[in-house]
Amino acid sequence: MIVVDSDSHILSWIKEFCKAEGIAIDASPPYAHEANGGAEGSGKTAMLRERCMMIEASLPEYFWPFALDYSLTVLNLTPQINRVDQKAPFTLLAEAMGRNPSECKSYIYHLRRWACVCWIHIHPLDHKNYEHGRKARERAEPG
Repeated sequence: MIVVDSDSHILSWIKEFCKAEGIAIDASPPYAHEANGGAEGSGKTAMLRERCMMIEASLPEYFWPFALDYSLTVLNLTPQINRVDQKAPFTLLAEAMGRNPSECKSYIYHLRRWACVCWIHIHPLDHKNYEHGRKARERAEPG
């Protein structure tokens, strides 16, 4: 059984798919967030992580989609301590899809501190951005 919001556009598309697959759907009543507690709690956690990242990095608001994307990537690739087996959501999904155990481990070595300060090389022939004596300039990068 799948519990979904009662958004008519999404619900109509999901109903057709689930009917063909034999999956039952339980639509929550409109404007009743309490009935869809699990999804609402997950959304709250994602937004809280995203806001913390934005405040820590001191970036403008238009970077919030990048912060949200990165926070969800970290959440899905890192082990969850509240689970008994302490597996990452990525690992659980890969196992449920029947992948080999060697393919189920999440790769986290590419993750870095979000929005850290880095240095951009300035070529001496770039007269627009070149400052006398400086070969690099500071810049904050999301992700």
